[in-house]
Amino acid sequence: MELAQAVKIDLQNLKIVKAKEYLAIILNCLVKGEEENKNLLGDQHFCSLQILVVECVRHGLNHQELQDALDELKLDAELKSVITKFYEENKLVLSQKLVKIGTFLPHVVDARWKLECVTQDSLTGKRGELLYTVELDLDVQPESRECVDCGGSMGLSGAKKGGRRTISFHCTTQELQDMLHQLKDALHRVQNILPQK
Repeated sequence: MELAQAVKIDLQNLKIVKAKEYLAIILNCLVKGEEENKNLLGDQHFCSLQILVVECVRHGLNHQELQDALDELKLDAELKSVITKFYEENKLVLSQKLVKIGTFLPHVVDARWKLECVTQDSLTGKRGELLYTVELDLDVQPESRECVDCGGSMGLSGAKKGGRRTISFHCTTQELQDMLHQLKDALHRVQNILPQK
């Protein structure tokens, strides 16, 4: 299991109290589907701990492998104990949730847009307002696999067929600029988290 250097440093600087709080939030978000506090997404320690938990579950680490991974990170003994206890108690439910999500996110293969002017007031906009119609073609990998045996390793079966899917939406110039700004922000965050090669 490979983690970025920044993630390792964040985990080494993580306090026990914060780790317990963050693990409870991670469980609520990943399993119960509760929405995360937007401020937490800017907290590097929270994001690093979430990456560690998801990667451990994704790799299906057993108790000894988890201990080895945490030893390699040179974490405090009490922090290792908290993470190990959380992982052991929630491994099954987290792995089932991740299996349902799938291993591949849809991949954008094409984007089309057109600019339209609203000619009369309606639900879509006011007269004279410019609206963009954006269509994204996605390549969807096989998804929604059933967890056959989540006791030890994850057995996957029943993969549905992948294919193409199109997402269409309308937005104003301001909404489009906001979306682009958020996408650029997400790109910068991912670039800072991923290991530099």
